[in-house]
Amino acid sequence: MSALVLLAFFTAVPVAVKHATLSWLKNNGMDEARIDNVDVNLFAGTLAVDGVHLHAENGTTNALQHFSVNLAMTDLARKRVRIESLRIEGLDLSARLVEALSIGGFTLPSESPATEPRITPDESDKKPWHIGIDSLTVRDTALAFAVPKLDLALALDDLSLTHLHSWNPAQEARLEVKGSLNKSPLLISLDLAPFAADTSVQGGIQLTDFALAPFTKVAEPHVTDLDGKLTIDTRIAFTRALESGTTLSQTGTLSLTDLSGRLTDPGVDLKALDLTWLGDVWVALDPAEKMTDLRTLGSLANGRLDAAYPAMGLRLRHEGVVWDGELSHTPSQKDGLAARGNLSVKQALASDSDTDVKIASLSHFFAYDIKAKGLNTIRVPHISLKGISALPPLSSIGSVDITAMALNNLSHLRADTLIVDDVATTLVRDPAGRLTFFNTINSLTAFHGNESAPSSTDTTAPGGAPPAPLAVKINTFRISGDDFLHLTDRSVTPVFEKEVSLKRLELLDIDTTAPDRDLPLTLEAELDTYETFSVTGTVRPLAPDVTAHLKARVANINLSCLSPYCSQALGYLIKTGSFTADSTLDINAGVLDINNQLTLRNLRLVPDDEETVDQVMKNLTMPLDYALSILEDNNGTISLSIPVHGDIHDPDINLNSIIQIATAKAITTASVSYLSFLLQPYGALLMVAEKAGEMITEIHLDPVGYELGATEPDPAGLEYLKVVAGLMKKKEFLNLTVFANAVPEDLSSEPEAAEETPTEASGELPAPEDKTLYMDLARQRASTIRHILAKEGIAPGRIHVSRPNFIVSKQQKPEAVLTL
Repeated sequence: MSALVLLAFFTAVPVAVKHATLSWLKNNGMDEARIDNVDVNLFAGTLAVDGVHLHAENGTTNALQHFSVNLAMTDLARKRVRIESLRIEGLDLSARLVEALSIGGFTLPSESPATEPRITPDESDKKPWHIGIDSLTVRDTALAFAVPKLDLALALDDLSLTHLHSWNPAQEARLEVKGSLNKSPLLISLDLAPFAADTSVQGGIQLTDFALAPFTKVAEPHVTDLDGKLTIDTRIAFTRALESGTTLSQTGTLSLTDLSGRLTDPGVDLKALDLTWLGDVWVALDPAEKMTDLRTLGSLANGRLDAAYPAMGLRLRHEGVVWDGELSHTPSQKDGLAARGNLSVKQALASDSDTDVKIASLSHFFAYDIKAKGLNTIRVPHISLKGISALPPLSSIGSVDITAMALNNLSHLRADTLIVDDVATTLVRDPAGRLTFFNTINSLTAFHGNESAPSSTDTTAPGGAPPAPLAVKINTFRISGDDFLHLTDRSVTPVFEKEVSLKRLELLDIDTTAPDRDLPLTLEAELDTYETFSVTGTVRPLAPDVTAHLKARVANINLSCLSPYCSQALGYLIKTGSFTADSTLDINAGVLDINNQLTLRNLRLVPDDEETVDQVMKNLTMPLDYALSILEDNNGTISLSIPVHGDIHDPDINLNSIIQIATAKAITTASVSYLSFLLQPYGALLMVAEKAGEMITEIHLDPVGYELGATEPDPAGLEYLKVVAGLMKKKEFLNLTVFANAVPEDLSSEPEAAEETPTEASGELPAPEDKTLYMDLARQRASTIRHILAKEGIAPGRIHVSRPNFIVSKQQKPEAVLTL
């Protein structure tokens, strides 16, 4: 009978459990509930449930294909709840957290504040209960989690947990997970020791292409339109000790790909970003959860960036920024931040955010073996930049190399060398005379006024003084470029084109803290194969006022290509010519003291613009082509000295006027001086017939002397006329006017008596009653000079005889005045 009772009891238990469960489910929010089978064995400690289907009042549906649990009943005697096996298959469960947590359609009551249970002395001495599980298996399970602004779906293809026992805390449990999170493949393999005195977790986690778009609402309002993918392939190790604190380490890869979104502050449109960490991270926290140490070793790669900053009108792109090295941070130390490694950038580009017009680009950047100790000391042995361009084709730089760079306290920067190679600049002037790159600049949004753009001029901290300027020291600064400058000027006819090759521009001992120091300067350039330009000396480029002491040489410059500019400046076109100049420049605090020695060869000018010629002549006072012709030697060479003096700070004088006046004065003075030189030893009394503001039209030479009564010049005069003839042969544009005279003594038979003739009160001798003989004598003297010069090869048409003159003066001698 008892056996029948027991049989009936054990038979009724599963049925009772099933019906009680269904009744409870329907009384707690389930519209529909079905359980296909329940199997309970109290002696064996097993429970199995199959075919659970639930439909809640809020529309939620849940299902469970199979659930089974097997308890080790004998362990209950030792206060151990030991689950030998727990198996879940085909679970489809949803959970939602709004105001309260709802799981599978069941709304859980809000928890009241927990109160510590009252433990009596006797209870505290009792042996505690333990719990453990030998094996947990979950398969073909789908869990949906919904919290405000975020939905997550976890699919568990296979989950296993083994050997998790609280009574054996040192034993590590094993957790293996294979599944997906929001359809992204997920693999987890961990060794756990949650009950140990030093809690530990270690193992590997793999999550592939996890979509970030579901987190859009979470990221708002700071980030909108979030998108991208997260991939994790790493090993982690976590240890927490009550006395020593917590350590966390990571080894492996973390990456973000195709990340995009809009950062509302500062208003950046992130179009694409790839970020990958490959390496090790180690973090230590004290018992109060405060970080005490951080160390990293590995590579952080920003493989791609495409971001727009509309407020600044900029769009930034690159194909790789990589940090490869180690980093450590110890907050307790003053200089606890330290780093060492390499930094590289590949294919960086800045363009206009609206038009995408290229502003600047960089092919490659590499900083080798960076060493940093805090922000106080940063050392970089070598920095290399390749393929730099700005507003192409305006400017490009092949390479920049910086050696032995050091930055101290973010205020003092020094470097051994700064070498800039393969510099190329292209300048084009349009027909209106405007540089075309200004048109490009004006088309850029970045250069337009924008009220939303932050101001870069106000760098003063609130309530503080402006930051001190960065102190810079560079031992050697050098620039070179075979295609340094290509100039095209379409504002002149014909179009002007010129290329400049910069062989070397070198500046030594740069120090911004010593602006009054003289810096050695060397410059070597070529305008073509034979046209050269060089400068040596010292400058003070950092001084408040310009100061320099330089020697410059420009050699073999072809002038014909500069003809359009000569026409604009002087009113003349240059048919042929070249020049070489040697200059000494002394500039002291803006005061110019410059000496130029110019040599012009085969210079031929043609008048082109009369108005400009007239303006230049106001300063020159002599026709430019005549003045230059005077200066030419037998080889067609002109040597000219042009000193330039003035103060560039004088508001009434500009540098152009200083140079123009100095040039005009030099040409005039040199022309007259050169004539005097050609007439030596007879040119000592050379004078110009000039009045203020008038053009020079005559040059007075030394007079030709005569013996009394003679019609032919004296011996010295004859030699002098040969020199004049030689000058006129060299300068065929010159004409000669002869102005001869006669004096009373010329026809007096007794000169001694003449000397005793009483003079008038004015000091002049009394004039003879008949001047005809004297006038004839003067005319004969002039004709004789014309005849002598004609015999020397001077065309008679170039020799003009002026009206003869008779002078009654004791101081006058018989002579002929010559005027060119």
